[in-house]
Amino acid sequence: MKSTMLRRSAACSVLLGFATPLIGAAPAPKSAGANLADQFKHQLVAQVVAIAPAPAARKKAPSRVTSKVVAIVPGNADAAALQATLLAVEERLQAKNGDQQAQINELRSEIAQLKAMRAAGVVGPVSPRSLAAVRPASGATARTSAATTAASATAGGATKTVASAAVPAGAPEQAALTTAPTDASVQSVYQQQNALFRRNLTVTPSITRAYSDNRFFTLNGFLALDAIFLGNINVTQQRSDITELGLNATYGLTDRLQIEGQVPYFSRSTTFSSVGANESGALPSQDRVTSSGIGDVLLGGYYQLAREKGNAPGVTLNAHVSLPTGRSPYGIKLLNDASNSSLQYPGALPTGSGAMGYELGASFVKTSDPAIFFGGANVYYNHPTSFRDLSTDPTVHQPGIAQPGNAFQYQIGTAFALNEKTSLSFAFDDITTGETVLQPIHGKRTSVVGSGTNAAYLSISAGYARDRHQTVITEFDLGLTQDAPNFQLNLRLPHH
Repeated sequence: MKSTMLRRSAACSVLLGFATPLIGAAPAPKSAGANLADQFKHQLVAQVVAIAPAPAARKKAPSRVTSKVVAIVPGNADAAALQATLLAVEERLQAKNGDQQAQINELRSEIAQLKAMRAAGVVGPVSPRSLAAVRPASGATARTSAATTAASATAGGATKTVASAAVPAGAPEQAALTTAPTDASVQSVYQQQNALFRRNLTVTPSITRAYSDNRFFTLNGFLALDAIFLGNINVTQQRSDITELGLNATYGLTDRLQIEGQVPYFSRSTTFSSVGANESGALPSQDRVTSSGIGDVLLGGYYQLAREKGNAPGVTLNAHVSLPTGRSPYGIKLLNDASNSSLQYPGALPTGSGAMGYELGASFVKTSDPAIFFGGANVYYNHPTSFRDLSTDPTVHQPGIAQPGNAFQYQIGTAFALNEKTSLSFAFDDITTGETVLQPIHGKRTSVVGSGTNAAYLSISAGYARDRHQTVITEFDLGLTQDAPNFQLNLRLPHH
């Protein structure tokens, strides 16, 4: 019996020695004759009360944890107080979990609404900046809300983000959820790349001005003694100024398919100048030619083959047909300057290609915060067309068939969303056109020497979304090759 008491005393001593560093100094027992079990009970109750003061006891069946603690600590009055304290702590934890579950359910409901809006084509692509703008609230609730928000912005192609606002001090622990629209700056970039599909009508008036300045040297003679040139040296300069007024309209039939139509109007002015007036190599002469009129009408559409998802970019296919509604370049006669026989200039300037044209292409868009990468390629084919006159000689009338040169164009660039309304993009654009082919009636098919071109540009564009209905897009193109204009300035005003 004595040994049993000693073992019990030793066990209680070990328990007290282990619990004291965690609980703190134990209160003094009521009397020296109190047993070790009473000391341990008082210490445990004091620690639980220190963690969470016990409110009034509620009539509720004790949980498993509460029942076990009550079984370890004897005593009816103290056990009831301990049970009430543990029940209060448990209720607080359950209330906090309930708040978090309610927030998760609310976010899931918003995700379902966003998916429905996306399927209806109401909203556009999501901005990576919108995801980065999610600010967590305080505590575990903020972490749960931010994680759920990021998931809702990416899962299922959602296009609307939910931002969590910080909870002020002393406020209840719950996230303040707000809905934020998609960044208009990102929509502007997608619209420029024809990757923004909306089930509505978008009308885009535009104005473009292009200027080019080319000089040509003509040597007519021979070289004597391999050092002296005998003959005529002619220097010809062409300064061209083109202004284009355009009206473009797109309409989204579905959230993946949209049709497009464009009508351009051109005003052209070209000045031809050359030295050699009055048989003098020092006197210049010049002639100016102006023309204006409607250009070739463009009809077509875009189909979104694949939406952007994960590491895969969004891919869009396009097909267009160009109607020969503008002035044809064939049959325009060349005139001679009255004072300078070496200067020739056309009697009018064309505003179209003169032939039916077809275009097929594909483009891609890939968002990688903070940049948006884009690019594409297009193939142009011009159908052979019969003309009443192909000759440039005023005294000759020659009917025949002409086929403007086919072309291949590619573009690659990067855009940055500077803020929610402004974007800036840089691109390289190059288009290579083959030589024009002529075939007079009862004649051979021949290529026009020098008619092939290679025009490369460096493009810098900026977009600003005034509101959700209108965007302002400006673009500056710098010519990098001789066949490209020196510069080109474009202004577009899309209106939804």
